[in-house]
Amino acid sequence: MHTSEATQFSILEEPIGHPLCEAQKFDVLVVDDDPDVLDVVSLAMEVLGYRVTPALRGEVALEMLESRHFDLMITDLMMEDMDGIALLKQSKRICPATRVLLMTGYYDPGTLQEAVDNEADDYLLKPFSIKELHSKAASCLEKRSHN
Repeated sequence: MHTSEATQFSILEEPIGHPLCEAQKFDVLVVDDDPDVLDVVSLAMEVLGYRVTPALRGEVALEMLESRHFDLMITDLMMEDMDGIALLKQSKRICPATRVLLMTGYYDPGTLQEAVDNEADDYLLKPFSIKELHSKAASCLEKRSHN
């Protein structure tokens, strides 16, 4: 086992702190133009018990949002075909109730403020642990249930 594989495995062994049965009630759309990141985040959410649909492009994500309901969309901020802010804005027009969690490897307060101004629920700075991912996702979904 390579070091990175061992690290990934140990991340999955972290105590989560949220009941998995709660996660099974939620449909999550994961969007990233990097296939490796898309696979890892999708798999992590599936392991946590969420029903996951992956999308490799923003345009594909918008088509999916038009055809079915998602409780949460987790999307990368920097993508080739459509950036996360544009996807956020269009997704809120299509399905305002869908919560949005942005992922980014670049901390830019201006961009993050723009995301909040356009109704992003939260963000994750890459790299992040499965525990952080689940905590942020659960927090976004908790906000949904209180509205």
